[in-house]
Amino acid sequence: MRKIKISKACFYWICSLLLLLPILLKIPLLVYGVRTQATVVDQVWVHRVSLKPHSSIYSIVQFETKDRIISVYGPSNEKYEMGKQLEIIYDANQPSNYRILSVYHFYAGLEAGLAGFLLVVWAGLYRTFG
Repeated sequence: MRKIKISKACFYWICSLLLLLPILLKIPLLVYGVRTQATVVDQVWVHRVSLKPHSSIYSIVQFETKDRIISVYGPSNEKYEMGKQLEIIYDANQPSNYRILSVYHFYAGLEAGLAGFLLVVWAGLYRTFG
């Protein structure tokens, strides 16, 4: 069996791509999305009942599209002041698909967990076989 040798440059290049994965997955939204200002209009506690019940606070974020006003939950446990203006980008065909334009919010979703998991697996494979 032939052993494959992966260079350090290739390892770091793939690590960089994995770290950028949460942003790369949102490229269509970043390129074709509509930028606008959103306003924090309320804050609510959401109680979840599961094996381990817990509560989270959500800010209600409101923004205007061409033909209507949309209200959506902001990120969990991110408490914004009432009336705070946030710059967002949203999909014109599906306004509930939006992101607050900040590095934190691109890395606060499930995509970041996936990227972190893949990065750990990749580093483990490189250390084992590289």
